[in-house]
Amino acid sequence: MATFDAEDEFRAKVAAQLGKGRIAESIWEWAYDSALIYRYEDAAQRLRGELPKVAAAQAREEQNEAIEEQARVVAALYDFVVEAASDLHNEGAPIGLPTPRKQARSSKDARDALQTEHSGELWAELSDYERDRAWALTRELASIADGVYGSRIQQFRKNQLDGAPLVAEAVERWNRSPLTRLLNRAVLRQMRWHPLTQPATSQPPERFRDERGHQYEQIMLTVTDEPFPVKRHLREPVSLLTLPSGDRVEFWKWSLGDELMKLATRLSRSVPWSADEAAWFVLTNEAPAVSPLKGTFERRTLRPYWQSATLNIEVEPWVSTDTLVKLYQEARRRVMPRTSRPRPSGLAVWRFVEGQHAASGPTLRDIHRQLITLHPGRSYPPRMLWSHWQSAHPDIRSLTLNEVGQRWNDVHPTASLSYSQFRKALLSGLEHADLIAFPGYQMLASDEATGDGSPLPPSS
Repeated sequence: MATFDAEDEFRAKVAAQLGKGRIAESIWEWAYDSALIYRYEDAAQRLRGELPKVAAAQAREEQNEAIEEQARVVAALYDFVVEAASDLHNEGAPIGLPTPRKQARSSKDARDALQTEHSGELWAELSDYERDRAWALTRELASIADGVYGSRIQQFRKNQLDGAPLVAEAVERWNRSPLTRLLNRAVLRQMRWHPLTQPATSQPPERFRDERGHQYEQIMLTVTDEPFPVKRHLREPVSLLTLPSGDRVEFWKWSLGDELMKLATRLSRSVPWSADEAAWFVLTNEAPAVSPLKGTFERRTLRPYWQSATLNIEVEPWVSTDTLVKLYQEARRRVMPRTSRPRPSGLAVWRFVEGQHAASGPTLRDIHRQLITLHPGRSYPPRMLWSHWQSAHPDIRSLTLNEVGQRWNDVHPTASLSYSQFRKALLSGLEHADLIAFPGYQMLASDEATGDGSPLPPSS
C-alpha cells in the first residue's frame, strides 16, 4: 500500500513518471494541495479525470504552460492517491486520503485541530411570576431534602463540620484542603487535625509497586512542618467534585470528601439536583436555586474547513414563550457573525442550477473552487463557470445559462428574475459558500451584556 508520510518520496515518483528530474516547487505545491484536498475515494476517482481537464482548458485559454504542467502533475499524483484508496478499501479500513501539506497530516493531528468550545450558562430575565415560582420550588426542594436525608446530613455535619454548616466563603477552602481530599475521619481525629484550621500542603504524587506488583501512588503531606506520607492503590476509585469556580477536585476513597460525595450522590437521586449541587446543600444548608430557563452555547471548529454551533436550551414547561424567545433572540444576536449574508435568492438559484445535472461528477462549486485556486482574487463570470461545468458534463452541453434562467422563471413565476439578476444571484450564492461552511460564529460568554447594557441575570 502506498504511504503518504514522505512527501519527497512522492515528488520523486511523480517526477520519474513524467520523465523529469525535478518538479518546480511552485508547481508541486499547488498540485499537492489541490489533488489531496479531496479526501475520499469517490472524489479521487472522479477528479482523477476531471480536474486535469479543467486546468488544461484554462491553460489553453490563457496560453499558460505552467498550468498545463500543474495538470499533468495532478494526474500523475492521483495515480498514487487512487491506489492508496483502493488498498485501504480492500483492507476494510475507513477510506482516508492524506491531507494537504498546509493542514493536519494524520488523524491525530486532525482530532487535535478540531476545537470544541462551551460557554457558561446563559440566562434571561424572568417575569415576576416565574421568579416567585422558582423561589417557591427552591424552598420546597430544600424541605424535601431535609425530610428524606435530614438525619444523615445532620450526622455528617456533626462529625465533619463541628455540628454547623459552613459559610459560603469557607466551602472551597474545605474542599481543596489536602486533609479533606486524602484523609479519613479516623486519622484526622487521631492527629487532631481540621481542614479549616490546620494548614496543610501536599507534594505531587509518586508511583510505586508493592511486593505483589500492584501499582500505588504516594503523596507527602506537610502539616505543621511535619511530613506525613499517605498512599492509595491505583485500583481504588476516586470521587470528583466540580467547584463553583469550574475546577474539579479529586477525593480519595474513604476520605472526608469521599464521604461527602457518597451522601450527595444519594441525595441527588431524591431531588432534581446534581451531585455537586447536593454537596453544596450538605455543606452550607443553602438550597441550589432552581433555574427554570438556562442555556449553553457550543462552537465546534475545524479550520479552515467548517464551523458549526448549537444553542442548547433547558426550559420548564411553565416558563412563558416570551421569556424563552427573549433568551434565544439575545443569544442568537450575540453569536451571529457581523458579516454579509448571501441573498436568499442566491442560494435558491445556486441550488436550482445544480439541479439541472443529477449525475455524478464535479459540482458547480467544485469548478468555482478550482478556478479561484488557480488565480486567487480573480472574479469569474457565471457564463465562464457554466462553460467549464458543461465541459465536464456532456448531458448539459446543449443547455445555455440563459435557458436555465428561463426555466427558473417558469418554475418560480412569483420570483422571476431578469438574466442579469439571475447571474448575480448565482454568483452571490457561490461566493458565499465559504461563509456558509465557516460562518465565524462569535463565542458567547455567560456574563455578556444585553442590548440595554445590563448583564444577563441569573434566574434565582
